[in-house]
Amino acid sequence: MSRKTEQERFTKVASNLLLGVRDLVNWGVDTGTTTIEELKASVVQHDPKLRRLAALKLIENGLSQRAAAKLLGVNQATISRDVMPDASKSDAKRITGSAATQARRAAIAANAASGGVTAEPSGKYRIIYADPPWSYGNTQPDYHTEQRDHYPVMELKAICALPVKDWVEDDAVLFLWVTSPVLMEAASVIRAWGFEYKASFVWDKIKHNMGHYNSVRHEFLLICTRGSCQPDDKTLVDSVQNIERGKHSAKPVEFFDIIETNYTRGRRLAMFAREPRDGWDIYGHVAELAAAE
Repeated sequence: MSRKTEQERFTKVASNLLLGVRDLVNWGVDTGTTTIEELKASVVQHDPKLRRLAALKLIENGLSQRAAAKLLGVNQATISRDVMPDASKSDAKRITGSAATQARRAAIAANAASGGVTAEPSGKYRIIYADPPWSYGNTQPDYHTEQRDHYPVMELKAICALPVKDWVEDDAVLFLWVTSPVLMEAASVIRAWGFEYKASFVWDKIKHNMGHYNSVRHEFLLICTRGSCQPDDKTLVDSVQNIERGKHSAKPVEFFDIIETNYTRGRRLAMFAREPRDGWDIYGHVAELAAAE
């Protein structure tokens, strides 16, 4: 990695960290909780609402549940109950999503679909980079966000049905983003699109997201090929990339850099892209692309 790239990455991480600290300080001022001692005192006074708000804010800014629990002076089990209450103890409205939540998600889907999708790709591509809008099917409580809070999702059958086979050369490579909950489903997409799995990258996001079984801080970028399509540049890049996450669903530009370094020739297509990239053709929702401009 060049010194310039290292400096740019450091600047990005430092900026995100400072923004997180600023948000946490502002939250403390708004609630009258301006010091760690006051925060702990509020927890000791058994204010579950304040404790939960504090825990959510700390985790949102990159702390693990364990670290948040230590900072607040309680055990991790308490924080886990605060941020991920048992379904049996939550009312149906919170679990299934309120009417307002459902209306918001419907509006997001309608807006994204308003302009349709970009024109179907023409010609053949050697390099495909895809970030499908996976549908998880396990609706989160209102206080959690999920894919449908940010963009319309697609069912597995619909993703598999995309005619990617018609868009690629006989020798092509696919880079497919997938999260842990749908890791096994990715195999169906890979086969349907005419590729075979070869290897993967792990994106360590540094910051955590709440999950059902663990505190999630990574995603997979699967490398799949059709025919023979090994890298043009044989430089081997580390399979684990530690890059702090940004806004929801946004993928680090460093992965584009890796692909462009390894694959120096051939047409490139970014599927489900939410913003343009020089040197790449785009396939995605028109409304989302327009919003990114």
